[in-house]
Amino acid sequence: MSAAVKVAVIGLGYVGVPLAAAVAATGANVVGIDIDSEKVESINAGRSPLRGREPGLNELVKATVSKRKFHASLDPADGANAEVVAICVETPIEPSTRDPSHKALKAAISSIGPHLKRGALMTIESTLAPGTMESVVRPALERASKMKVGRDLHLVHCPERLTTGKLLHHLSELPRIVGANEPVALRKALAFYKRFVKAEIHSTDWTTAEVVKTAENAYWDVQIAFANEVALISEELGVDAYRVRELVNTCPFRMMLIPGAGVGGHCIPKDPWLLVSPAVQTKPELIPTARSVNDFMPRRMARLVEEALSAAGRKIKGARVAVVTAHDAYRKLDLKALKRTMRRAVIVDGRNVFAGPEVVKAGFVYRGIGKGQF
Repeated sequence: MSAAVKVAVIGLGYVGVPLAAAVAATGANVVGIDIDSEKVESINAGRSPLRGREPGLNELVKATVSKRKFHASLDPADGANAEVVAICVETPIEPSTRDPSHKALKAAISSIGPHLKRGALMTIESTLAPGTMESVVRPALERASKMKVGRDLHLVHCPERLTTGKLLHHLSELPRIVGANEPVALRKALAFYKRFVKAEIHSTDWTTAEVVKTAENAYWDVQIAFANEVALISEELGVDAYRVRELVNTCPFRMMLIPGAGVGGHCIPKDPWLLVSPAVQTKPELIPTARSVNDFMPRRMARLVEEALSAAGRKIKGARVAVVTAHDAYRKLDLKALKRTMRRAVIVDGRNVFAGPEVVKAGFVYRGIGKGQF
C-alpha cells in the first residue's frame, strides 16, 4: 500500500478523528466525512473537535491539516476513489428494547457506497453485535455500491480499542483484532493497519471479531458489578470497600476493580447488550445481572445525597447540588475554602476522591459509595 494512498474516514468522533490524523501522519491523503458542520469546520481550521484532554491529538490534527494530508467534508462524494474506507460511527442500543440500532451504520454505508472504487477495502471500526457484519453490513454495502463483497469490494471488521484521554496512545500501542472472511480483504487490512499500529495484529473471521470486542467490554462490566456489589455490602456492614479491595488484591491472581457511582463512558453500558442480543437458545443471566447492578449505582448515589442533606438539616427538594468528576483538580481542593462557599457543607463521594475522616474533620457531612458513616 503506497504512502500516498487515499483514505476516507466516515464519522469524526472519538474514534474517527484520531484514526484519520494518525493515518494522515503516515503520508496518506485522508478525508474525514461527517454530518456535523462544526466538526468539519474545526478540523479544516487545524483544531481537533473533541472535548477533553487528549495528549498530542490537537497537534497532530494541526500538523496533518497544514500539510494538506487531512481535510474534512460534509460531502460523501469527496471520498470517491478512496482505496480504504473506515466506518467509525456510533452503534447505540434502543433505550426501550436494548436491541442494536443500525441507523447511523446503515446511513454511513449508504452515503459512501455509491462512490466506492472497485477493489476498495472497507473496514468497520464501530462496535457491532455478533452477526451484524453478515446480516447488516454486507447487504447494505452491496446495495449501496452495486458491487459484490469478496469479488469487487473487500470488507473487514477491526473494532476500535480506544479510551478517552489516551486515544493516540491506544490507537498505536494496543493489539488489534482484524476480522476478515477472505484472504484479499485480510491482506489489504494488514497493510493498512500496519501503517500506524505498532502492536500485534491478530486475524480471525467477522463474527469472532464481533464477539471479541463486545465480550471485552462485557467482561469489564461484570468485574465492575462485582466491585460495586461488594461496595454495597461494605456500606451496610460499615467497612471501607476500598480497603477491602486493597486487601483482596494481596491474594495472588485477584484483581478486584474499583467500585464507584456508575459506569462511565458510552461503550461499557451498551456493549454487553450487543453481545447478548443475538443469543436465542442461550438465555444469558450473568451479563444482564451485572448491567442491573451497575445501573443501580447512580440511584444509590442519589440516595446518599438525600441522606447527607438530611443529616445537614436540608431537604433534597430545591437543594442545589454540584456534580464534578474525579479530575486531579478536584482531588486537590482546599476543603476549608470550599466550605466557605457552601450553604450546607455536604460532600457525597462516588469515586473515593476524599478520605472520609479528613472531610468530617473539616466540618462536612460526608457520605461515600462503599463507605460507612463517619
